[in-house]
Amino acid sequence: MASRTVTLVALSALAALSAGCPPPPPPPPPPAPVAAAIPTAPKCESFSEKCVASTDTRAKITNTALVFTPATSWVYAQQSSATVAQASESGPVIVFLGVDVDVKDAKKANATKDAAIVELCKQAGLNPLKRKVTWSKPDDKKSLGVISLDLWQLDEAGVRGPKKGPLLVVAGVTPSGKGIVGLGFVPDDDKSASDAAIMKSIESIGIAK
Repeated sequence: MASRTVTLVALSALAALSAGCPPPPPPPPPPAPVAAAIPTAPKCESFSEKCVASTDTRAKITNTALVFTPATSWVYAQQSSATVAQASESGPVIVFLGVDVDVKDAKKANATKDAAIVELCKQAGLNPLKRKVTWSKPDDKKSLGVISLDLWQLDEAGVRGPKKGPLLVVAGVTPSGKGIVGLGFVPDDDKSASDAAIMKSIESIGIAK
């Protein structure tokens, strides 16, 4: 009996000691899941972003409240200097720029458009034109509701890299007095109906929503 008594006393002491100890701390909570970074939509302000136009694209025409839809699959950039869309670096291209036109002074208005053409050629990688556009004598006119455009076809006037071809020049003024000038270039060896695609882009010009 003595041995059993010693054992019971030892167990009682152990239980008493256990009862007086604080409980072990709970395990730390699992780390919070890291949220996957949501990719931000590109601003399409540079060709390095490689923005490819779709049928839903509404590219902003630089320095205006107007937009247009570039040809599907063309790469475009809404640059601070001009909005450019192109099929390739030396292939078909269209470029637009908004300008402030003095509608009351034809001489100043023509000078503004001449300067815009120089800038557009630069932005599109086109050689400078060898002659000025005869602004008073357009080859055609087109009313788009938000703007009325004059058009000029300059055959064999365009040179882009190793390619030569016709240039389409467009210019017009919105009812608010804001003007736009644009250029379209298609190489002579183009087989993709880019001339029709450029005209469709021009006809898509409208107000940004």
